[in-house]
Parts: sequence; structure tokens; C-alpha cells
Amino acid sequence: MLTEIGINPDTDVKIGPIPAAAGAGVSFGVSAAKALENGEIDAFWANGMGSDVALKSGIGTLVLDARRGDGPKGAIDYCFSAWVTTEKLIKENPGLVRASIRAITGAQRALAADPACATPIAKKLFPAAEAEMIADLIRRDAPFYSADVPPNKIASMNRFVRDIGLLSKDVAYEQVVATEFSDLWKPA
Repeated sequence: MLTEIGINPDTDVKIGPIPAAAGAGVSFGVSAAKALENGEIDAFWANGMGSDVALKSGIGTLVLDARRGDGPKGAIDYCFSAWVTTEKLIKENPGLVRASIRAITGAQRALAADPACATPIAKKLFPAAEAEMIADLIRRDAPFYSADVPPNKIASMNRFVRDIGLLSKDVAYEQVVATEFSDLWKPA
């Protein structure tokens, strides 16, 4: 995305890890907002919680939200949620895969219907201020809750990984998305 807007990621900016953003129980976005507040970084790319922490505290400014079509053409396809598993699990335990997809889509529907149901869980995972923000974040982001990964997202991912030299050719949609389970996420 930086390249598409005329910024050379190798020479114009320094891209690196966020201090203290790794490990079990660590929220990358909250850690990124804290690093921004402490002057350890100048910017970050993160989830809704991280950006809202920076915005609400007054230490950050939202430059773009790729999910909403901000940024260069095609940026809307740069991010999407996905549940990732192995081909081995799909072949050896398709029942578990089906149950996992049903659980994810059920949680998405429940959260979209009642965003406040996440607050008690968030209180166990986040500091108090962030836990209180969760229902508003879910309410705002519920339109993006989908287990479907459409072909245009995979085409964009293929372009990206070819551009950065990780692949020399596209990977077929069916090799990336377990389409045999699409009945669980596609509208009837």
C-alpha cells in the first residue's frame, strides 16, 4: 500500500516490530497505542481497538481505514479476518472444522445482534478502559463480520505476495479457502 501511494518502504520509512506487542495475552493494538503515546513509534497499523485507544486518548490520528475503502485503489482488499487451519485438520477432522466455523459465525451473529454481550468477556481480557470500549467497537465493525472470504480478497492477497517476492505465481482460490464448507458461511 505504501508503494502504491509513492512511499518506498525500504528507504522512506522504517518498519519494525511494536515494542512489547508479542506474547500470550498481549493485545497488539493496545501495545501499539501505548508505544505511540511513549514516543517509541510514529505510526502503526492495527485493529479497531488499537486505533480507538490512540484516538480517544488524543495521542493519535486515524489516517486510513482500509476496510472502509480509504487509501489507494484496492486497499479495501488488503485486510480481512480469516480462521486459518491446516489441510491435515480439514482432512482428518472435518467435523471439528464444521463446528469451528459454526461457532465463529454464531459468535458473529450474536455480537452483531447484541454488541454489549462482549463487555463481560472483554473485562477478563483487557484493561478496564479498553473493556468499556468493546461494545462500541463491535457495533461499528459488525458490518465487517463475515466468515466469507470472497475471491477478490484472495486475488488481492496473491498480487501482494507476488509483489513482495513471496510467491512467483498465484495460488488458486480453492487452495486457500476450504470451499467444501461454504454452506456454513454463504447466505442461503
